[in-house]
Parts: sequence; structure tokens; C-alpha cells
Amino acid sequence: MCCTAETEARRSRRAGVGREHPIREAVDGTVRFLEGLGLRVTVGQHALDTLGYLAGIGADRLADVNDALRDPVITAIIATRGGKGAYRIAEQLAFAAAARYPKLLIGFSEVSVLNLALWKHCRLPGVHGARSSSPEPAPSRRDRSSTPYSPPVT
Repeated sequence: MCCTAETEARRSRRAGVGREHPIREAVDGTVRFLEGLGLRVTVGQHALDTLGYLAGIGADRLADVNDALRDPVITAIIATRGGKGAYRIAEQLAFAAAARYPKLLIGFSEVSVLNLALWKHCRLPGVHGARSSSPEPAPSRRDRSSTPYSPPVT
């Protein structure tokens, strides 16, 4: 993880996973991993919503993101899913709050649309990185150094 923050928030922005995808388990695993690093985690009210191929109703997704952007304690937002729909809410983000309380937005694919909107309006850089809905189990604090995402400790 590239930030040493006191608080992280994971909010869902959009969509598209089949019912067989273990989103809840993956998100719970990410929460355990981040809390194991000493971070406080808040999961958005609508982070696990679904509506067809979308992660719930657009207004709800936007509310989750804007709540996180307006919270001065939150220092990072990690996407719980990817998929279609980010372009529908990108220009409705709380840009004044994002500029006042800068934070990292972490994700890829459709999250890039939100990162570009935050760059355009606030000059906030984003992070093209893993979402919290990876089907891989989150490593424990003890075995972090042996994951494929970390170099071996020598």
C-alpha cells in the first residue's frame, strides 16, 4: 500500500460482477488486511449494492463517494468493484470538498474516469491500483512479505 494513512474508506462506485463473485468475502478480507495494518476502515453504505450489471443506483453510488470526499478524516478511497457506470457520476463529484480534503482514489478501469475528473477539477492525482474485490484472500500481517505483490524481505 502506498499511503500511510490513519483512515481509509472503501466506497463502491460502480459495478458489474456476476452473482458467483464473492464480493462480500473479498471486501471483508480487505477490511481485515487494512485493519491489520492499523488503519481504520469505513465501508460505504451502498458498497455492496447491485442493480443488474451496476453496483446499485447511481445516486446511491454518488452519495457514497461524495460522503467520503467530504469527510476530512478519510485519506483514501478504494474502489470495491469496477465496471460500467463511472462516467455517469464523474462530473457530479463534490469537487470543492475533494480540493479541501485531498485524498487518494484507488482503483482501475472505470475508476480512471473518476480520477480524471478529480484531476481536471482539483488537480488531485489518483492511484491506478487494485480494487478491494479481488477474489484472492487478503494476506495476514504476518505473511505480507511473501505475497506476489511484495518483494521478498532479505
